[in-house]
Amino acid sequence: MATPKALLFDFGGTLDDDGRPWLDRLRPLWREAGAGQPEPVLDRAFYDADDGLPARHDLAGLDLAATVALQCADTGRVLLPQDPDAAARVARRYVAQSRATLARNKPVLERLARRFKLGVVSNFYGNLEGILAAEGLLPLFGAVADSGRLGVEKPAPAIFEWALARLGVPASEAW
Repeated sequence: MATPKALLFDFGGTLDDDGRPWLDRLRPLWREAGAGQPEPVLDRAFYDADDGLPARHDLAGLDLAATVALQCADTGRVLLPQDPDAAARVARRYVAQSRATLARNKPVLERLARRFKLGVVSNFYGNLEGILAAEGLLPLFGAVADSGRLGVEKPAPAIFEWALARLGVPASEAW
């Protein structure tokens, strides 16, 4: 393939961290907060909170901190019902880590945006554009394919095709 004209990124674990999905980052924070359940129970609490987040909460306009706070509150009701402040502590630490990584990655993305068309393709909650805007990153991306808005999730080709169509680049010219 020739030099690409577009680069597509994931959000969770890619732009906001160095390759670790949200659960892998949250698991130790929940442990430090006092959650002692076996890993499958902790993981199930996370996935139940995560999978139903947009159905339980109006996420429109919420930034990263508010979104993570809701996800952690729903998880914390299962893991640490006796400590209602644990979810807020976990969320604050998680968001601080994410924002530090986003800030570190912003200059790299700015340099890439001068050379390539950039897009985000993410299985998310429907509010990823707002999160990127609040973090000062949205202007760098010509396409934000958020599964919660598009109704299609990775790895389905349609979510990638949507982003590439927005960028005006064929798949053969994108990484």
